[in-house]
Amino acid sequence: MILDAYLAQAKFDEMGEYLAKQSVNDKILQATFRAFEGYVQLSKKNNEKAKLLFEEARSLDSENIRAILGLASYYVTVSDNEAAIKLLSEFLKKQPENIKALALRAELFRKTGKLAESEADFSTVLKLNPNQHKARLGMAFVQVANREADAALETINKLPEKIQKSPIVEYLKAVSFYLKKDIAQSEEYLQKVLVILPDHLQSHLLLGVINYVNQKWKLAEEHLRRTNSKLPDNLSVTKLLAATYLKLQQPDKAIQLLNKQA
Repeated sequence: MILDAYLAQAKFDEMGEYLAKQSVNDKILQATFRAFEGYVQLSKKNNEKAKLLFEEARSLDSENIRAILGLASYYVTVSDNEAAIKLLSEFLKKQPENIKALALRAELFRKTGKLAESEADFSTVLKLNPNQHKARLGMAFVQVANREADAALETINKLPEKIQKSPIVEYLKAVSFYLKKDIAQSEEYLQKVLVILPDHLQSHLLLGVINYVNQKWKLAEEHLRRTNSKLPDNLSVTKLLAATYLKLQQPDKAIQLLNKQA
């Protein structure tokens, strides 16, 4: 369906124009069109209009996957991940092998810290479709969060080479090697990330930690200061930067920084 192509490419204006020209009587097709109209409204940040359209689509066809995924996306947009998970779980009781619903629930489980549930869903997706690269990437995130460095690297190595060279995957490699205490490899991948994304805070933070441990105080200060400027309320970063100032014989800066947190 042409609308699926528009949705995949986030061409919401074209989708809206196409829908405006359509007139259908079939309830199933009507449900699909209402769901796509919901995606158009969601893209315009008309969240409540989008919700009504997704719900109307479900009233016409209760198992319309586009409507269910759309309604789940609405819940995510309004920061109600638990409602999205509940909706997807109810749907998956009826269609336990629906890859799109499984993949979205897996990602939501990951974001809410339910790593075992996330890993189980990602694993199911990959059994159903080994070429589901987003699911494989999600699995790598879960494995890193579980400090399973070797498993994460093995998962990453199964991704296509083009994806492996993306900044986010390079960062996952860096964290994995850091967990393995291979600091040189970790630094190498972090520098690759910063070539493409010079403001990537997670990379600056990890480089700050690495340089602090290696007693390279000036480099540690540079990376931690950049992180602290964007995350001033992060107490862990503040304390580590203050400790770095003390190592640099700059107690006044350390005190000033800590007083901001008081």
